[in-house]
Amino acid sequence: MTGPAAKLISIGIMLVVSLCLVTVTSYAWLTMSDNPVATGIQVSVGGSNTIKLAADISTVTEDGQVLHYPAFFSETLTLNEEADYLPLSPVSTADGVNWYFPKEIKKENAAYTPGIEIREESSLQKDEFVHDDKLEYANIDAGQDTEVKGSYMYFDFWVVSPQENCELRVSVGQDGSGSYVINLPTVVKTEDSYQLDISNNEPSTYARVGFLVNSDVQTNDSMNEYVQQPQYMDIYKKLRGIYQEKGESASQYNRLTSYTIYEPNGDSHPSAASSDVYTNIGLKNMALKDGEYVITSPISKVNGAHIATEAQSYLAVQKTSRWAMSDESESFLQQHFEAFLLQLGDKADKYTEEELMNRFYENWIQQNCAYYLNLGQFIPNSSLLYSQAKGDLGIYRYVKEESLAKLGTSGATDDAVIAYLEKNVPQRIRMYVYLEGQDVDCISNADVNSLIVHLELAGSN
Repeated sequence: MTGPAAKLISIGIMLVVSLCLVTVTSYAWLTMSDNPVATGIQVSVGGSNTIKLAADISTVTEDGQVLHYPAFFSETLTLNEEADYLPLSPVSTADGVNWYFPKEIKKENAAYTPGIEIREESSLQKDEFVHDDKLEYANIDAGQDTEVKGSYMYFDFWVVSPQENCELRVSVGQDGSGSYVINLPTVVKTEDSYQLDISNNEPSTYARVGFLVNSDVQTNDSMNEYVQQPQYMDIYKKLRGIYQEKGESASQYNRLTSYTIYEPNGDSHPSAASSDVYTNIGLKNMALKDGEYVITSPISKVNGAHIATEAQSYLAVQKTSRWAMSDESESFLQQHFEAFLLQLGDKADKYTEEELMNRFYENWIQQNCAYYLNLGQFIPNSSLLYSQAKGDLGIYRYVKEESLAKLGTSGATDDAVIAYLEKNVPQRIRMYVYLEGQDVDCISNADVNSLIVHLELAGSN
C-alpha cells in the first residue's frame, strides 16, 4: 500500500458538522441528557482525473420501487450543503446496519432520545437498549414533529474508476489535503480584538465515519432509468450497491455488506477522566491516559443478546491531528485569523463571533484546514494493533503508549479496505457520521461549536 509501486488516487470529502453542547457534569454516554447538535452540514468531494464522483439520485416508480443511479460524475462533489437535522446522540454500531441507544436517560432536563423510559436515577441494566435497524433515527429533519432528539447521519455517493481496478482506503493524503476530524475553534472577544480558542477537541475523539459497501449489481430498472439520463455514458454497463431504504428493516433487506470504520485521534484522551461503557460483564469504568489507545467495542446483537464486539478487521485508526504552532507558540490558524481581521478593519465589530468564524472559515481559508494542521498518521495494520492490547477480551483492552510507538505509522491502514472498485463500474457507497457511545472518551462535559470532518480516500492497484 505504501510502497513506490502503489498508485494513489485521492478523493477529498469534507463535512462541517456544527455542534452545540451544554457544559454539564461528566456523564457517560449511557446517562447523557445533553447531546451534540448537528446543523448546517456541508459535504464536498474533490477527486482527480482518475477517479470520478457523483451524487446519488433516487426516483420512485408508480409501483413504489426506489431506483438509484449517479448524477454527473466529476472531480468535485457537494452533498447536503444545507442539511438541517436534529441533534446527534451517542449511538453504537458494529456493522452500520444495527444501531443501539440506551433506553434510559437522566430525568432532570432530559432531552428525549429514542429511549422510552426516564428514571430518577440512571443505572443501565443488561440488554436495556433500543435497537434501530430501519434507519428510523437517522437524518431526522429539524422541522419534524417528534420527541426524538437525534442520533446519526448518512448519505450516499458514487465512485467510479475509469482506468483500472483499485482498492479504496482512508488516507493521510498530501499537498494540503488529508483525513482529519477536529473541532473548529471558536471566536472569542478579547479586550481590544478577537482570538481563536483551539483548546477544546473532545468530541473529535469519539466521532466516527463509517463506510457501508454492498457490491450487488442493481436491478435492470435502475440501469434502464440511468440510461435515459443526460449524464449517462455508454461505457457504464452496470451499477453496484444496493442498500435498505429508510424504514425498511435490515432483516428484510438481508444483503451482504462490508463496514469500514474510520477512527480519528485514536491516542487522544483530552478529558483526562474516566467513563462507564457497556461490556460483556456489565458496566465498567474505564480510566483514560493520553497517548494510549483504548480499544472501542461497539455493540452488536448476537443470538438475541447484546454483545460488545471488537472491530479490528474493519478499522482504520489514525493518531491525533493537532493545530500547527509557530515558534511563538501561536497557531498558524490564529495568525491567518489576525490577517483576516486586519483586512476587515472596523467592519469586524459589525459581526457576531459566530459570523466572524463562518466568514473566516468559508471565505478566507476556503474550508480547508489541512494547511494549518499537523495531521496524525495511521496505524499501519489494525490486526497488529489489537495483538498488542492488554486486558480482557470484550471487557477492557488498551495498547500502551510505548507499544503503540513500536507499531510505526503509515499513510493508510493496510487491512481496512473500504471498497474494491471495478474499472468503469459505478459503485454506490453509504457513509455515516456519528458519535460512538462505546468510545471511552464519550462523556458530556465538552463545550463545542463545530466539528470538521475531512476525508481523503486513496486507491491502490
